[in-house]
Amino acid sequence: MLNGSRRLDGAHEDGVHVDGVHVDGVHQDVDVEALQAEVEQLRTALTRRPVIDMAKGAIMALLRCDEDTAFRQLSEVSQRHNVKLYDLASALLGDLRSAEPGTGPVDRLVQRNWTRR
Repeated sequence: MLNGSRRLDGAHEDGVHVDGVHVDGVHQDVDVEALQAEVEQLRTALTRRPVIDMAKGAIMALLRCDEDTAFRQLSEVSQRHNVKLYDLASALLGDLRSAEPGTGPVDRLVQRNWTRR
């Protein structure tokens, strides 16, 4: 929020404040650690997104369904079995690429829901 020469906490200073940050650098209420954590979460999401998208495509091909249905099914299985969406998507892709099915609990979950082995 812009607030001329008045600080958001009510004190006066020269400059402009935008959401608690004094633009000329005199006053700074930014939580750097929170921002760094947010950046890390966004980076992680960007690297995991293609895996989830590929798994949706695989489900679409296996079940002959649309993208929304594939994502809904992936999400439901993930939530029902308390498995992270990325881990489930990775296991599905690994199972489809491998000549031998995996033997871990997430692998068995994938095999029960999507693969025909």
